[in-house]
Amino acid sequence: MTMKTSQRNPAMERTATMSRPVQLLEGVVTPRLLRELRSRECSPGGLSIYVNIDLNQWGNAEGAKIAAKNVFLDAQRDIEGRDLPADVRSSALANLARARELVMAMAGRRHTRSLAIFSDEASGYGIALPLPWPIRPRWYVGPRFVTYPLEQVLHLSERYCICLTDKDDARIFMYYMGALEERKDIHDEVPPHLRFPDPFRELEYNRKQIVYYHKHFARTAAALFELYQEEPFAHLILGGLHQLLPQFEHHLHSYLRDKVIARWDAEVQNVSPQELLQRVMEEEQKIEERHCEAIWEKIEKTGVNRSSRGPEDVFGALWRHQVHALLVDPDVTLRGNRCRSCHRLTLKDRCPECGGDVQEVPDAVMEAVGDAIETGAIVKLWAKSPELAAAGHMASLNRF
Repeated sequence: MTMKTSQRNPAMERTATMSRPVQLLEGVVTPRLLRELRSRECSPGGLSIYVNIDLNQWGNAEGAKIAAKNVFLDAQRDIEGRDLPADVRSSALANLARARELVMAMAGRRHTRSLAIFSDEASGYGIALPLPWPIRPRWYVGPRFVTYPLEQVLHLSERYCICLTDKDDARIFMYYMGALEERKDIHDEVPPHLRFPDPFRELEYNRKQIVYYHKHFARTAAALFELYQEEPFAHLILGGLHQLLPQFEHHLHSYLRDKVIARWDAEVQNVSPQELLQRVMEEEQKIEERHCEAIWEKIEKTGVNRSSRGPEDVFGALWRHQVHALLVDPDVTLRGNRCRSCHRLTLKDRCPECGGDVQEVPDAVMEAVGDAIETGAIVKLWAKSPELAAAGHMASLNRF
């Protein structure tokens, strides 16, 4: 595929250096943030822009930068060609420059396939959300941010809560889309362990200690349920001394007990964020593997009537909006084409649906993922699967 080379725009570059930079969200995307983005009132030149910087699709950091520059060049031409008041056009271009500055710095970053950016330079507001999923480039100008493309992607990943607790300390973390964030740090005063000459007095004292332990457990469990109500999570991981976890688990709300997927032998204060992130990502991989296996089992049971195997069959099902769940190998890249008339993906030189001319796309696999996301399908990345490899690295469970 021949990429367009972008031209420098000195006006945009000057504006970018004069305004406050867009801030990259390093933590977890929360429901509260989404509500704020939906309800925020901007200037008429407010900008929502989605940019794909997927290394798998563009090959390397330089390819991702060229692709992003072309998106911004197209957006600039579109905004300059619109019938907008001069001040609104100027504001929109300033927002575009702010977004461009951040994207150029982010291109080539591992585990970030796309960015959702919301900018309103008039109020100094600007935030960028890194996403582990590819997303189609698009932009919107207006007094309200446009979040529906973002929300289409967010439902593809599940939230995990991690609670580490001992007799007097607890730490609660949230994990989502590769980001880990500590939410609560709970400490309760518990009487120290003492020895008494009188065994009955020592027994009475020990009972008092146990009461304090359970008060701490109850308080931690209440904090967990409060967090769940604010930010519902799909999975809960508990960590602590293995002899204490059953006692703590007894205090959990039944909703949360049903969500426990792992129990770690871990110390509350001595585990590093890096170690915690690695462990939760391993748990996530196990869960995702089970999801993929369950979808594959349904594909095998339904047969050809409600499933598709191989790129060409899956592309046809996507074009007909049949796909309920899509399995793809993220390590496989296929150069393909998209019909200029009906927009169907294909590996052929002409469209198999309408016979129209086609335009090359650098990665038909990720294009298929984008099509599936836009039709509300479940998308799962299943790497190193012999079953999926035998099916052409792509398969789908269809609605009809």
